[in-house]
Amino acid sequence: MITGTPGTGKSTVARLLSKKISFERVNISELVEKEKLFISWDKKHRTKIVDTDSLKVRLEEIAKKIDKDLIIDGHLAHFAPNDIVTHNIVLRAHPKELKKRLIKKGFQTEKIKENIEAEALDICLSEAVENYGREKVFEIDTTKRTAKEVMNIILRILLGKTRPGEFSPGQVDFLESVF
Repeated sequence: MITGTPGTGKSTVARLLSKKISFERVNISELVEKEKLFISWDKKHRTKIVDTDSLKVRLEEIAKKIDKDLIIDGHLAHFAPNDIVTHNIVLRAHPKELKKRLIKKGFQTEKIKENIEAEALDICLSEAVENYGREKVFEIDTTKRTAKEVMNIILRILLGKTRPGEFSPGQVDFLESVF
């Protein structure tokens, strides 16, 4: 599982990782769009409201159907059922860098502000820890790392080749950089 605020590098890293280790990749945004797993359109935020219950059910079905390990990536990946998750990698990025990345992706000013605040407040990390427990959650700061470097860190995590606590949740703190 690879989750995080939009712009932290989830999809790029997941694509690299799935090629490197031959895991099947499921991108949440693509799945939601393809299978219409949304309830409505939020005009103010210009985004679909995802039916997280249907998303959970569908992810569980996919996990049972596919006879290989999965990489699930996306902003809402941390809503996957606990029983199919062995590792939840939360990618993080400093708000200044995140702003640059989101501008480059064409995000609107209000959406950039919301995502920067979410990143500063550790929203994805908090939800991941709440859903899976600290022992399954790992946090990686992507601010000054290439996608390949982040992929190699994830490989080390999956192989158990990190120092105890090296990528434990709560080590990255961007709160003061925003407020």
